[in-house]
Amino acid sequence: MATMHIRKLEALQEKRKTLQKKEDEIKSQILSDLSTYMINANALDVDFDILMGGILDIIEKAKHKDKITEAWKLSGQKFCQQQKKRKTPKNSSASKKVKKGKGHGE
Repeated sequence: MATMHIRKLEALQEKRKTLQKKEDEIKSQILSDLSTYMINANALDVDFDILMGGILDIIEKAKHKDKITEAWKLSGQKFCQQQKKRKTPKNSSASKKVKKGKGHGE
């Protein structure tokens, strides 16, 4: 009986490791997206201490569900959608040009 419980526990621990790895990968992708968006928004033109202080203020306000965070959320969603729209056409047209170029060159 104890052996069965140990096997179940080991299986759950393995699943937890797998889920932790997936979580870490997603966090890494989020940080990558965030840095890209920050660069696109010219955030590096702002004094680093001011930028960090602003981010810390945002975190505190978000934790306390401050009303301003809803406006920030909508603004962020709009910005991210614009970034995705800018990225998608460039990538799809670039890949089409490469395919067309290969076809004509062969």
